[in-house]
Amino acid sequence: MAHVFENKGKGPFKCIRYYQHDDKGTGCDHCGTGIKHVFVIQTADGNEFNVGSSCVEKVGEKGLYDEAKQVKRLAIREAKRQAQEVKIKAMLDAQRVKNGGLTDSELMRQKEENELKIQSELLNPYANRLHDGKGGFCDSIADQMMRGIAPTGYALVLTLQILAKQAGRKGSKAYTAAHDELKLKFPA
Repeated sequence: MAHVFENKGKGPFKCIRYYQHDDKGTGCDHCGTGIKHVFVIQTADGNEFNVGSSCVEKVGEKGLYDEAKQVKRLAIREAKRQAQEVKIKAMLDAQRVKNGGLTDSELMRQKEENELKIQSELLNPYANRLHDGKGGFCDSIADQMMRGIAPTGYALVLTLQILAKQAGRKGSKAYTAAHDELKLKFPA
């Protein structure tokens, strides 16, 4: 018995592509019905023809039907991915127009880098004073300060004490004055 698609070419038949119309503008090459969901079938000799989902299902060839469902799933997934890509590109393009060529994240990163640079310039003199070359706490905090990262929490308390002790022993007027001045430069 001949395959129902034999008039289109020799089997085996393979579903190679799927696409969708907004309306039923394309006619099925097998039954002539207008179709919205178009499956492109390829014959063994390379001919291609379009059929609708009903004809793919009614052929009775489970392998071709399963293949058509898989091709449709993949096509829909790819269409969604492309639509998402277009949406993201449009959003990024709008951000670039608004931000003089930079996306919001690029602009934020640039601002953060500028702030770190400024912070680093402010902290460098203190980092140099703190750096002792022993590879311990003082060097660790000094390295962070050189990168623009100010100490926080208990590390800040210790840093202020160490720097203030360079002005005088703890409890002296020189220590207290230096500690008070440093507290203004290292906001918590």
